Amino acid sequence: MHSCAISLALAVLDAMPPTHMTPQLRRQLSDEARRLFLEAHESPPTTSLPRAFQDMRCHLLIEGQASRHLLVQLVASGNSYMFRHHLEAIGADLLLLMHHGVATKWITYATGDHEALHVFLSELARHDPQSLLADVQQFLDTIASLDVLEIVAASASAELQATTPTRIYRATTPTTAYMFTCDAATGVPISIDAGADTRILVTYYNRLGGVVVLQPPRGVPSDLEHMMASALDAFHATWSPIGQREAQDIVDEVDHDRDGFIGRHDVIDQLCEASYGLETARKTASEMTRLLCGGNPSEEVGYDAFLAFWLVMLADGTRTIDDEASMLEALHQLFHGPQHRVMRV
Repeated sequence: MHSCAISLALAVLDAMPPTHMTPQLRRQLSDEARRLFLEAHESPPTTSLPRAFQDMRCHLLIEGQASRHLLVQLVASGNSYMFRHHLEAIGADLLLLMHHGVATKWITYATGDHEALHVFLSELARHDPQSLLADVQQFLDTIASLDVLEIVAASASAELQATTPTRIYRATTPTTAYMFTCDAATGVPISIDAGADTRILVTYYNRLGGVVVLQPPRGVPSDLEHMMASALDAFHATWSPIGQREAQDIVDEVDHDRDGFIGRHDVIDQLCEASYGLETARKTASEMTRLLCGGNPSEEVGYDAFLAFWLVMLADGTRTIDDEASMLEALHQLFHGPQHRVMRV
């Protein structure tokens, strides 16, 4: 019975004339086929220059006159940029993550274990059988000299100079003149010339499907966190009890709402009271939240973190954190005004 039904259906199909398809259905299929054909053969959309440095993964060959070529992988997403360099001698990867301008550095071994770079370097300074220090230092110096944030900012203001055979953009910052060379059809970067000494070749480029969260392994501090911890250690170890109390009083004064935490608005209010201009106060508070709070303007920090941050920021070549009198003078001038002078006997 079942086989008879199948045979009957096949016979009906064989007898159906080719004109059985209605004109409307034929037109719909024709339009769909035309759409698919055009999509398959049309040129891919051109990526704008600023967009080319966002949400992407690429391989960079960095050529410098003063050093040998360096091969680096870069992943960029949101406000984060992660560089990776392979240390062939030990089969490990050296990584540097920039998040809102704060760097975190670590090494990942072939076993999957991670180690903060400052720990690795302290061991390397004592025992370097593979002569790795020069390779590590070249990577750090090269990435520092590139200033990826400046490159990204320059790409946003770059002017188009030529469109064939490649797209050429130029931009100038206070420190460097940049030339960006991109594929004329896709806009994908081909090379970046940074000044007269550095040329960056993009040997591989791929767009990410969306925003990727880039973060260091658990337990690996950023450079800023490491310096802040060292600053607090020096503060407690070398400052007198009176000096520590005076510094804590300054911090307490900045906490205008007396909630035990200090945020952007506390800093703005204090700097305005200290006779700084509103724009200066806002810019200072904005930089603090960018570095200390990952760019979150609503985040607040505790007293210790706030004090440690400003101890790091105020230390310079002539003023060290263990110089109690000089650091107190700097804290008073910052939060009480540049006209403030500490009188000591």
